[in-house]
Amino acid sequence: MPVKHAFGALSCNLKLVAKLAVFIIIIGLIAMAILSNIIEPLIDEIFALIAGIDVKADDFIKHPIQETKKIIDFCVGHITSQEWQLLLVSAIVTYVLLRFFFTIPLLPVTKVLHEKMTTGYDIGLFNAFIATGFQNLLLSFILCITISIIDISLIIGFGALLYLCIAKSLFFLLPLLIIIALCLFSARICLFSQWMPHICSSNDKNIFHALKSALKPTLSKFRKNFLCILAVNTIFFIIVSATIIPTLGAVPLICIPIYMVTHSALTLTLDFSYHKQKYYVDNGITIYEPTKLF
Repeated sequence: MPVKHAFGALSCNLKLVAKLAVFIIIIGLIAMAILSNIIEPLIDEIFALIAGIDVKADDFIKHPIQETKKIIDFCVGHITSQEWQLLLVSAIVTYVLLRFFFTIPLLPVTKVLHEKMTTGYDIGLFNAFIATGFQNLLLSFILCITISIIDISLIIGFGALLYLCIAKSLFFLLPLLIIIALCLFSARICLFSQWMPHICSSNDKNIFHALKSALKPTLSKFRKNFLCILAVNTIFFIIVSATIIPTLGAVPLICIPIYMVTHSALTLTLDFSYHKQKYYVDNGITIYEPTKLF
């Protein structure tokens, strides 16, 4: 039910998705301008890699395994021949700062959804930014550092295992590797899933008090939260994987604000379910009262 109502909240808040998309574009341009000196060498290296790959489409279709290994070997050789330590540091710094910028809208979006789902009133995304203010910046900074450490560790581990599977021709392990990556990513999200709902439901401006109160539902309902978050992540992964090549990445880009709104709505429905709190499942008309234990 939390997953169903999260997608229901998404369908009732498409204007919020559009506003968030505009905000992401603006903040993305600002981030690119600030990080231009750091990003430029990375972009140059990416184009150098693409230009250096000598693989024909026909050969890739006929021999996908051999050509994939050829591409990976070339990329590894090219990177190791450069000052890869500097590139790695630049990539990490870029990732952390981008993580900060794109974490900023999460609390305001959750605030808007919380008000609509509890009172039926739309406070507006801009007003939510003003209302959350400093606590939003502090929360974004903490989550940025914490999540970046976890994500970078997961990315390095996943990349190493992926390279090992391809280098050793263990392609039958790739589906298992993807499932493990989805589970770990969902578990990471689950660790902080109750924090923002508790900030929104509390009049206390101290985010650490909200974190303390969020620990109990996070730990006691970890299995339920994890399964719901994993289900949503799997759905979006399938959509992105199926459309990234046919649409040249257009659909995955559109999915970014959609996923962020869905994620915020899901954390709220899970929190309401834990506290058995009534909430609107649409635009202030239908009220749902959680009664079933998962």
